[in-house]
Amino acid sequence: MAPKESVDQILKDIVVKAAKEYLDAPIPEDKKHLPKMNTQKNIADKTGINQTTLGRYLNPNEVGSTPSLVEAMEILRVMDKRSALLEFPKRSSCHAAKFIKDHYADYISSHQIEAEALDVNEEAPLASDVLKIINEHQDRFDKKLLRVSIVLIAAVTITSLYNDYKTLKRMDELRSSINMLINEIEKETPRNP
Repeated sequence: MAPKESVDQILKDIVVKAAKEYLDAPIPEDKKHLPKMNTQKNIADKTGINQTTLGRYLNPNEVGSTPSLVEAMEILRVMDKRSALLEFPKRSSCHAAKFIKDHYADYISSHQIEAEALDVNEEAPLASDVLKIINEHQDRFDKKLLRVSIVLIAAVTITSLYNDYKTLKRMDELRSSINMLINEIEKETPRNP
């Protein structure tokens, strides 16, 4: 069985592939007279990531230099390649990947509609908003897990106490039966004068 890829490597691969498509995209004829917008500098400016750091993120041979989930989502947002993140759940089963699989496509769609209505396509959705939702989802999951754990511990404790109670009750009944038997034997046994 092949070793499972690390989350960092998966994110890096997704970002590198999307960036390559973005940076290598041909310039339409009617825009060739304008400055090229598909540049690392443009991505760095719009994400707030240092251009040197971004260059390391986008270099597939740069080992150990991987974007965080927030940075990856910001880079993909700026390149208008948000849907590339949907590759993540196909390669990982971590909690963030599960959330992205279940909710990210709807999140992109709803924010895309808002962005188009406001004509601020570059601004939404912010990766930090998505990460906040992921963290809230994880907190709810953790709280449910805690409640289930408490209920299970309580159930085990109550079962144990009930079994202890039943054992004590049986012992009392047995002690009572033994005392009754001793009393009957004493009554039936003649006493020597």
